[in-house]
Amino acid sequence: MAMSRTLTARFLFTAEGIVEYPVLTLTQDGTIAEIHSDPARVAQETTVLTACLFDIHNHGAKGVDVMNSELNGRPEAPDASEAQFWRSMEELLPVFEREGVRLVLEPHPDDFIEDGRAAIDLIRGINSDLVSFLYCAPHTFHQGGDISGIMRYAGSLLTQVHIADSFDHRASSGLRYIVNPPGSTARVHQHLDVGQGEVDWDRFFRTLADVRFDGIATVCVFAWEERARESSLHNRERVRDYLTKHGLTKHGLTKHGHGA
Repeated sequence: MAMSRTLTARFLFTAEGIVEYPVLTLTQDGTIAEIHSDPARVAQETTVLTACLFDIHNHGAKGVDVMNSELNGRPEAPDASEAQFWRSMEELLPVFEREGVRLVLEPHPDDFIEDGRAAIDLIRGINSDLVSFLYCAPHTFHQGGDISGIMRYAGSLLTQVHIADSFDHRASSGLRYIVNPPGSTARVHQHLDVGQGEVDWDRFFRTLADVRFDGIATVCVFAWEERARESSLHNRERVRDYLTKHGLTKHGLTKHGHGA
C-alpha cells in the first residue's frame, strides 16, 4: 500500500470470564523495523505508530495500555533491519514512556529475527520495563520449536501469549508443505483452532503454570471466518480445559481476556 493506515475498532466482550478490550489498533506497513530506502517513508511509519499511541491514550478506555508489534524487517538483511529497529526505538520509546503504554514484541515468520531466543536477547537489550516479549503459539515452529525453553528463557519478559494451532512446516523432511517455485523462501504457517495442528498444548500450558504466567492470553485464530462463532466457542472451551488441567486458574490467567 502506498500509505499506512491506522484502523481503530471497538470490541466489547461480554461473555463470562472475558474482560472488555475497547480498543484494537492496527497498522499496515507500519511495524517497528520496517525498511524503506526513502527516509521520509521511515519517518511516516514512525508517525503512524506515534498516532496509535496517542489514540490509545486518549480513547478514554480504562486499562488499555498495551500495544503489540512484530519486529518486521527482512531476514535477508538482518543488519540493516536491526539498525532501523534501533533508530525507531530511540524515537518511539520516549513516546511509550510519556503515554504510559507498554510495548510487547514478537518475532514473526519472515521478520529479521525469527528465532525466539534471539528476539528475547534483542528485547533484553532495550532494557526498558515497558518493553516485553509475546510468545505466539502458531509461530512455534518458526521460532525454533522449543516452547518450554523459549518461555523459560524469557522469564519475566513473557507478558503475553497468542493461542492458535499450526502444523510443523519442518516435518516430513521439509515436505509438509510444497511451495512453488522450488526454493521459495515463503514462510508457511496457520492460525487454526486449538487441536487442529501440531502445537503441544499440554507443554504450552504446563510451562505457563511452571513459570507462573500472569499476563494476557489472546486467542488469535484466523482460519475459519465462515464458522467464527463455533470456532470461538470451541477455543474458549479448550483453553478453559487446559487452564483447569494445569492449575492455571490458581495463577490468575483467567482474569485476562481472550479475543479472536
